[in-house]
Amino acid sequence: MQNIKIEKNRRSTLCNKVITTNNFKESEHFKEPSAVAPGISAQLKPGDLIEIFRIFYRHWVMYFGDGKVIHKAPPSEHADAGVSSVKSVRHNKAIVKKEKLLDVVGSDDYRIHNVLDKQHPPLPIPHILQKAERLVGKVVPYKLLTHNCEHFVTGLRNGVQQSQQVHKAAVAVFAAVCCCICFALYFKRQSKVYTLLGCFFLFLSLFVVFYLVFTIA
Repeated sequence: MQNIKIEKNRRSTLCNKVITTNNFKESEHFKEPSAVAPGISAQLKPGDLIEIFRIFYRHWVMYFGDGKVIHKAPPSEHADAGVSSVKSVRHNKAIVKKEKLLDVVGSDDYRIHNVLDKQHPPLPIPHILQKAERLVGKVVPYKLLTHNCEHFVTGLRNGVQQSQQVHKAAVAVFAAVCCCICFALYFKRQSKVYTLLGCFFLFLSLFVVFYLVFTIA
């Protein structure tokens, strides 16, 4: 799995989220785009996943080549980075767009992060690119927990839709709930039973958090 250094860029615009396709047939006439483009890192290869570091979340896109990426965005022509995700969540739909990497990244940091390659080898690159390009312009459903921008690009590259952001958020919520239970039992400890229950939930939450954090790439 690639996890290349974070890079800086210039300019702005965002996007966001959702679903993938099946029953895909490759075209014999498909011409693979060039990996090289002005202002783009030579380390980027078509089919690579890019993690963009927004202020409150991570936005994911797939590098198509020729300096362009394919990703999910709200169905509006001009969307601000922060507002875009809010619009997608509110309307439960998004559109697949092909845009310049530098426009999508804006002034944010980003890195190449083929997050699932260790567990799920990538599909053939021509297959990934053709499938992605056929989705461009299509309106698709968006759901934060099951069909977000990370689900979309991992589905394209690896054939499996997964999201680290959702995974880690679930861990955080679970840990918070367990800690609340621990404190409640601690302050109500009239017997050893409450103390033991508090310790059990505390160790359970710590175990789950450490296990999930260290098993996520």
